[in-house]
Formats: sequence, structure tokens, C-alpha cells
Amino acid sequence: MLIRVAQAEDCERIGALWSQLVAYHRSLDAVMPEAAQDGPQRYAARIQSLLNDPYSRTYVAVVDEEIVGYITGMIADMRLEMFTAEVTGFIGDVFVDEANRERGIGRALVRAMEQFFASRNVFEYEWFVASANAAGQAFWRSLGAREVVVRMRNRVDLSESESEA
Repeated sequence: MLIRVAQAEDCERIGALWSQLVAYHRSLDAVMPEAAQDGPQRYAARIQSLLNDPYSRTYVAVVDEEIVGYITGMIADMRLEMFTAEVTGFIGDVFVDEANRERGIGRALVRAMEQFFASRNVFEYEWFVASANAAGQAFWRSLGAREVVVRMRNRVDLSESESEA
């Protein structure tokens, strides 16, 4: 296994892996967003546009000359202006194709991103994990992560609000 910085020629494969990630999340919970018809191409273009951004990084995992996983991350101030500024890392996506899981590839991708963050004097990072993704949550906990905020969702029930009007 080789972990390396993504190159322009990797972006199409990264887009295809992103499509698998979206399908995986939708298989866990139908409320997760569905990829647009050209979503993988748009995602690939977004990754390519960030390849030379000093605050963003994408790594790929290569096994037998094939890209089997990727991770995207950036450095940002995640707090609104009314709070004390805090520069932190943010992981957008991390994904390893199903055939290559449980081999330490996800962990290696995260460690590479941690090195990127540390090289920019950033020593904490955040991400989102779907509440229905028990395997993803277990993965992050195995790396020492803990929940900080729980994001929730609800539907507007007009029948209740109309009866109160």
C-alpha cells in the first residue's frame, strides 16, 4: 500500500470512489443526499481545483497500482466571527472501497492527513460521520475520537401548526 498526494490524473478515480461513498451512505439511510447524475465528474473537478491550494489536501491509497481509497481535508476557521478564532483541520471525506477495508488503509489515510495538518501547525481536526454509519463511528473511535456535537434533523409537520393557528 502506498499513500500519496493526489495528482490531476487521479481525480476521475476519486470521483468514482466518491460515488461509491454516496451510494454507501444512502444504503444506510435514505435521507442522505443522492448524487447528481454528473456528481462524480463535479466532485472530480472540485478535487482538481483544490490540488494546488495550500490549505487543502487530498491523499490517495494505492494498492497494486490501483487507487482504492482517498481522503480530503482542509484547514479552516470553523467558528463564526462572534467566537474566538480557532484554526482547525476539517476532513471532508475518507473512503476505502469495500474490497480493501480492514487492512489499515483508512487509518493510513487519516495519519497522512494528520501529518498535513501538523505541518501547518494545526493539531486538532473535525469531520462529520453519518449517524447510521456504525462502522464509520467505530473507525473514528478506534483512532481516539469522541463526539462533540450531534447534528439532528426533523420534518415540518404542517398539520400540527395549522391546528394551532
